[in-house]
Amino acid sequence: MKSSGNLTVLRTPPGGAQLLASALDRASRAGTIPQIIGTIAGDDTVLVVSSESDGAAQNAQLLLSLAQSEQI
Repeated sequence: MKSSGNLTVLRTPPGGAQLLASALDRASRAGTIPQIIGTIAGDDTVLVVSSESDGAAQNAQLLLSLAQSEQI
């Protein structure tokens, strides 16, 4: 996971990016992660766009904590 400004890049296993991006988009629409305004997915990479100009680092920390928990 890397972040810069309002962009966070996530890597997944091959074929996993669209599933992850869809889950993040649903969580954003539900208000669970309101700072995410959208995602773009390839095969194994997801670009997450934050509403805050410097929100990528915050998103990265949140996503890491979710990945390490059983809340997923």
